[in-house]
Amino acid sequence: SESFDEDVWNGWELQYPDDYPCYDAWKPLMDLIDFANTSTDNLKQHYQEHLYHDNVVDYALLLMAHNILDNNMKNLHISCVNVNEHETFLFTPWDLDCSLGGYWNGSHYDYTTNPSILTCNRLYTKILSGNVEDFCGSLKKRWMELSAEILSAERFNSRLDAYAQAFKESGAWERERNKWNNNPVPLDLDEELAYVKDWYVRNMSQMNYLFEVPTDHVPLVLQKPEENEQVIYSLDGKRQIFQPRTGGVFIVNGRKVIRK
Repeated sequence: SESFDEDVWNGWELQYPDDYPCYDAWKPLMDLIDFANTSTDNLKQHYQEHLYHDNVVDYALLLMAHNILDNNMKNLHISCVNVNEHETFLFTPWDLDCSLGGYWNGSHYDYTTNPSILTCNRLYTKILSGNVEDFCGSLKKRWMELSAEILSAERFNSRLDAYAQAFKESGAWERERNKWNNNPVPLDLDEELAYVKDWYVRNMSQMNYLFEVPTDHVPLVLQKPEENEQVIYSLDGKRQIFQPRTGGVFIVNGRKVIRK
């Protein structure tokens, strides 16, 4: 293992307390890593001692709703209010430059979210596979709330329009283009807005499809499955958003399949 006397350890950066990196400063993170690698039964038993369920749900939906590609296995702050009282951690994102249908360099990607944005993280995979604290149900319920309120297309568009107006009127958009030699900032801000707004509605539709949420306020634009993608339902007709971790009989791409 790497030295505990530096402010970087095994790919993690210690931001507080960064003035005296030592074993004790790194120990809360090590405890969380050990917890993430524990058995599913132990994960369920001690889940709320280590994580805030609402925060884990909201962070997952933040990633999915904006298809943030680079913030699950890195680019997130893991913080604790007071490690002397408890080691319950919060997830907070930063550096969101691979999101909303765009890469860090300003180019676009046209695809919408899929469950792998969560399952690439071992902790989320275990929470999902064990359905800890009814995690799957919590995701759907919270998405139904947020998509009708702060994450609705109308509210999202309103925020984008307000920021765009501020960028234009302050000259910030022009300064960014001049600073970075016209790259990666697009020349036409209105054209960029139109692209992001269209992408967001399509992504909302995809999430409603994944969570089986009927809706009147978002047009249903189903994304065709990739060539090798499996669309899986239980025998009672419930779509399996994530790959089943246990055996049983499922409907896979329209055919009955026994999984051992």
